[in-house]
Amino acid sequence: MCRPPGRLQRSAVASVGLTEAEARKDGCEVAVSQLPFTCSASTSLLRDDAEGNAQSVVDARTGRLLGAAFGGPEAAELIHPATVAIVEVPVHVLRHAVPSLPAALELWLPLLEGLPRKMRLPIPE
Repeated sequence: MCRPPGRLQRSAVASVGLTEAEARKDGCEVAVSQLPFTCSASTSLLRDDAEGNAQSVVDARTGRLLGAAFGGPEAAELIHPATVAIVEVPVHVLRHAVPSLPAALELWLPLLEGLPRKMRLPIPE
């Protein structure tokens, strides 16, 4: 797509943990949620060029985030919750860590809501 001079879209790529392919290769049963950056009203409010995509890879048995990838504006801002979650926090807890608004971090809410409902609930012990 040709953009007029002076209107450059700045974009970034950030990822942490396993890709879907790596997780499946390791024998994990995974649930994947993907969505465009435009699903976050705050990202659209903060930027006119909010084109990008987000993906989470979650272990379907444990509800733990295995990996996440973001391609678009504010990708560096979005990677921190994924890093924390991979280290310590299951998805059913992470979804209650509502970010301050407006912020690109709002994208996490619909990204987690895109996972199967059972993963958003505590796993019985």
